[in-house]
Amino acid sequence: TVLDLLGARDGSDLPPLRDLDPALVDGVRQVVVILADGLGVAQLERLCASGDTPFLASLVERARRREAAQLFEVTSVFPSTTAAAITTLNTGRTPQEHGNIAYFCWVEEFGQVTQMLRWGPAAQRRGSYFDDSSIDPRRYALVPSIHRRLVERGARSYVIEPEAFRREAMTRMHAAEAEYLGYVLPSTLGVRLRQLLDERPWGSAPAYVYAYWAGIDTAGHLYGPRSAEHAMEAAALDRVLGRALASRPAGDTLVFLTADHGHAAVDPARLVDLEADRELRSLLRNPIAGEPRLAFLHTDHADQVRAHLAR
Repeated sequence: TVLDLLGARDGSDLPPLRDLDPALVDGVRQVVVILADGLGVAQLERLCASGDTPFLASLVERARRREAAQLFEVTSVFPSTTAAAITTLNTGRTPQEHGNIAYFCWVEEFGQVTQMLRWGPAAQRRGSYFDDSSIDPRRYALVPSIHRRLVERGARSYVIEPEAFRREAMTRMHAAEAEYLGYVLPSTLGVRLRQLLDERPWGSAPAYVYAYWAGIDTAGHLYGPRSAEHAMEAAALDRVLGRALASRPAGDTLVFLTADHGHAAVDPARLVDLEADRELRSLLRNPIAGEPRLAFLHTDHADQVRAHLAR
């Protein structure tokens, strides 16, 4: 959709959003995509109903009245995980095409389960394969970024993310062509966004701005998607977006708020620890990868693995 609106979409791309209101896109020259990591639609509905996110609730209500806003209920990619979905957002391609198919993957080139967001060994909490300056992370990027495609068409592209992500492997692989605006405090995301929209350094060129908020996902993982911590973090995002966007006049900028996935609460008592299952491990070629709710099992004994898991 971003590529289409900014004149860079071609026949190899997936179709843009269907039924996008023509009145919203008429004359658009700038597109802003705000990614609230982990904010699923059911969570958003609860937060709006509880009064935790009044600015977002006002946008939802405007969408229902068709007043310069529109609400889409869309699905994520499969697997619906940050590593796969953010790579899709930065490339416009499916996980099967761009190859970043899970949070943890067995990567044959390194002979290890890899944590794909930082491209480093899953057994370590820090460090990347690309800490070695002799390795170019871009050689592992199977498709070009949408930032590169936009820049090649004369547009300007910007990424607003935590300063700590500036040299991360994912940024170097999938957003290298964008102008990077880092922030240290989460609240500064709104300051950076407001500054860009006020100053318009792109002049008369088309422009794309991608802004990322991590905290709702972090709160959902640590405390659960129905927790007070989750609601407080969503309230902080609501305040930041309200300050950045609420008083802006109608113009030639279209803003999308979306998520890479949502959260579902799970009962820890019902979890099954596959990694501690020695019999299962003896049937596998490599350690388990994938996701807690989507395990990747590499095996030459598929029937035995199925039977073991069924038991």
